[in-house]
Amino acid sequence: MREVDTAQDQYLRIYRKTMDNFVCFSAHWELTYKCNLRCRHCYASGMEDRQEFSYEKAKSIIDELKNMGCLYLIFSGGEVLMRDDFFDIASYAREQGFALRLMTNATLIDEAVSEKIASLYPLAVETSIYAADKDLHDAITSFAGSFDKTIKAVRLLKKRNIKVVLKFLIMNDNIEKFRAVKSLAEEIGADFVFDFCVVGRNNGSRGPLRYRLNEEKIKDFFVSNNIPLNKREADDEALLCIAGFNNIFITPYLDVYPCIGLNVKLGNLHEKDLKDIWCSSEELNFIRNIKLPDLPKCKRCDLVQFCFRCSGIALVEDGDIFGPSNFDCSVAKAVGEIVAEREELINNGK
Repeated sequence: MREVDTAQDQYLRIYRKTMDNFVCFSAHWELTYKCNLRCRHCYASGMEDRQEFSYEKAKSIIDELKNMGCLYLIFSGGEVLMRDDFFDIASYAREQGFALRLMTNATLIDEAVSEKIASLYPLAVETSIYAADKDLHDAITSFAGSFDKTIKAVRLLKKRNIKVVLKFLIMNDNIEKFRAVKSLAEEIGADFVFDFCVVGRNNGSRGPLRYRLNEEKIKDFFVSNNIPLNKREADDEALLCIAGFNNIFITPYLDVYPCIGLNVKLGNLHEKDLKDIWCSSEELNFIRNIKLPDLPKCKRCDLVQFCFRCSGIALVEDGDIFGPSNFDCSVAKAVGEIVAEREELINNGK
């Protein structure tokens, strides 16, 4: 007798079909580059000579995404709440049936704003915390009081049964705060995720990379915090980028990219319809047809089972969309060494 599919099985089957058939299942849209914080590591850099889109234009793009079969919309910035029409845009998207995820620094959320967010029934609200104490967090955001405002907002959202995700970006000077931030998330009742992929700015500046951990610190972080690590199956094709298969990224200027990290411009929505870009972009077709044999160095690498290579980082930082990302190589090397050391301990009965 055939077992009944779980909801997860059904979702994965649908997701796979959207990948195989190039259905735009999700879109990440940066609504503005305006922000009330000045986080020192931030990648977003607006251009004074370019104008951000209007509410009427937003509605037309949302309509087009709906007609293309898109289900998930991620709204981020900058700071989304810096747009006076944010709730008009978000409410219109909800009226069209989109499932929303909101990314915000949360410092502009009070009782009234939290009620408006609750009315959107978002899948989640995501916000970043850089330390469990206000001094370091505020130093990183360059905004006095930002820690207290963010934590207050998170509690307001949780009070309204909204799923909140606290994101911790690990950098050189806050790496020791990992456990405290994780405990803070648990105390509040928020989900917790972490990352250490600091990237350069979208204007080409590599300034933020000075805050990125080196290989030694990455390894020490995994070991000291006993982070679970595993090797992938040998035939796993995780080295291949899936940007643009069932997802798209849109900037406040309506430039369209395969994803937030892959700096290959596909077109602009002031000049072309999104469907035209999705179906006819030569650049997008090129990216979708990259295969494992096109990545000769990575395919032959001994660390392939520990690597989650980003084509965007490989292109921007190392100049070759087909080549290794030196940053991802350093992460893979650290993970590989730790897994080998742990396996040796198990084999020795320790």
